[in-house]
Amino acid sequence: MSPGNGSSPDSLDQRVFSDLHEQPGVTGVCLQAGGQVLTHNLPFSDERIGDLAAHVERLCVSYENVGRGIWQILAGFDTHWLLILSHQKLRLCVLLVPGTDPSPIASRGTRLLMEVAPMVVVEKAAPLPPPMAESANGTSNLPSWSRLQFEQKLTALLGRVAGQDTARKIILRELARAESADTLPPADVQSIGLAVLNTIPNRGKRQALIEEFFNQLKQ
Repeated sequence: MSPGNGSSPDSLDQRVFSDLHEQPGVTGVCLQAGGQVLTHNLPFSDERIGDLAAHVERLCVSYENVGRGIWQILAGFDTHWLLILSHQKLRLCVLLVPGTDPSPIASRGTRLLMEVAPMVVVEKAAPLPPPMAESANGTSNLPSWSRLQFEQKLTALLGRVAGQDTARKIILRELARAESADTLPPADVQSIGLAVLNTIPNRGKRQALIEEFFNQLKQ
């Protein structure tokens, strides 16, 4: 999801953070569209934020799939409370000091989701690169990659933000989903690579690594 209708990422961040941090007891905020993080200021790593977004999305979707969509959840833990608000495909997680009255925050957060929804457009995946050049016989000029080569290159990229072990798990999962062979044709390299890199929750880091991945394809 990215800003639309002339709004910038900075204006979206400012709107979300300033509106909610005016409420007593709020210590952090995370806004996501589906499982994709739009913006956050939670004191956690990108990997943990990505895991949180994935869990929140699965929880909301599990109710939506049985016709019982939810708009508010409050989870209490020893050191903090987590308020989850949902509107359409937007999810807003608000970290609270235990004992905080969640009612005014839930009300403001829900209104904020309704106001923010028109400002953003959903991106289910990163944009594809231009069509691959083809030779005279109709085959791609880009080389195929071996499965090992693919794993090594994608682990090096994704590992910068997710850690090597987590990166390998994500890559192996996407390869298994695609039922990949030992040699990947260029089209599979692109599609599986995008599926892997689109798991990065931070929009800026995700786009930078996708661009680097595309550059590697051309080398």
